[in-house]
Amino acid sequence: MYIAIAGNICAGKSSLTRVLSQRFGFNALYESATENPYLSDFYRNMANYNFQSQIFFLSCKLAQREVLLSGQNVIQDRTIYEDAIFARALFDLGYMELRDYQTYMKLHKAVVEILPYPDHLIYIKVSLSTIIERVKARNEFSEELVSWDYVSKLNSLYEEWISGYHLSALTTVSGDRLDWVPASQVVESLVSSLKV
Repeated sequence: MYIAIAGNICAGKSSLTRVLSQRFGFNALYESATENPYLSDFYRNMANYNFQSQIFFLSCKLAQREVLLSGQNVIQDRTIYEDAIFARALFDLGYMELRDYQTYMKLHKAVVEILPYPDHLIYIKVSLSTIIERVKARNEFSEELVSWDYVSKLNSLYEEWISGYHLSALTTVSGDRLDWVPASQVVESLVSSLKV
């Protein structure tokens, strides 16, 4: 079984991935944000480093292909579909040039075509005020520099994307109050809805 967890930055994806992978004994695939050599530069200068950063994340999703196709039980923190949301936000806000956006989307489409769909997607819906609060609480240098227009745009694009999502079963949970402890009511409700 392949379960994917989606949501904006600081939604609680990694925490929920960890709890559910431990609960089910599934392999956890995490987004490689800390390994992205462009991320600090991107947050300092979004116009100059957006394409490189997006390509890095796309290459990491492609590198997960072998595990996703192996038949192993997997829980993934952030999907390939969300990568396009970030590129679109950058383009809409004028950080990414049209030619870079078109090139990225062409490559993204090719990668999507060779990756499997999740069996179940969990979308963590989170408010902009919660994201801002969590970014500040994380106290990570790169995220201190994040543009709030960018985060707001991401939130609206996430809502647009999830409203048309139809590739697999979908469960939406609120991420405004994180309650991802293993025996919590939210986790127990998710466990029963997943039918693992």
